This record gives sequence, structure tokens and C-alpha cells, in this order.
Amino acid sequence: MRFATPLHRIVYSVLLVGLSVSVALILAGGIAALATTGSLPERTLLWTQAFPSALAGEPQGLVSVGLLSILLTPLAAVAATILVSAWRRDWTGVLAGVGVALVMVVSLLLGGK
Repeated sequence: MRFATPLHRIVYSVLLVGLSVSVALILAGGIAALATTGSLPERTLLWTQAFPSALAGEPQGLVSVGLLSILLTPLAAVAATILVSAWRRDWTGVLAGVGVALVMVVSLLLGGK
């Protein structure tokens, strides 16, 4: 695949990795839940509970971390954009990226209420 700039390649890679990790975790959790209980998890866990649960191999934890990773993937792409812009000394890009990241974080924090 051809990319217009190295920034496009980096953002593409971040998005691809985030999507792949989230799909793998959700599938693993779903398959494990179906194998053990015969049904999918009905709710997700808080992130403070999800990581220990996922590390223990519990289906609900795997699905929860998978969903959290798909939510955070675009934020990771914006963070990569900010870092590349700073490395290139493109301060307009850094400022725009920080603005986008702030809007995304506020949206995530307010979205649960």
C-alpha cells in the first residue's frame, strides 16, 4: 500500500493494530463465554476491573478490554499524529492534535453520564 507521507503510514499502522487487538480480544472473550456458559457476556466491566479480569482469562474481562481498546484506538492515532507533528516541529499540527484529543477525552468522560 502506498502512503502519501510517513504520517499516513504511522496513523494507518496505529489504527490497524488497535482494530486487530480489539477484534482478537472480543472474539476470544466471546468464544470463551460461549464455551463455558453458553451465552455471551451481558455487560462490560469498568476498566479498573477489566484488566485484571482479562489477565485472568475471564471472558467478560476480555470482551471489556477489547471494547475499551476499540474506543481508545482513534485517540492513539491522534496521539501518534501529535508526536509526529512535534518531531517535525509542525506546531500547528501539534496544537490541532491536542485540541482534537481534548475533545475526544471530554466526550469519553461525559458520554457515560
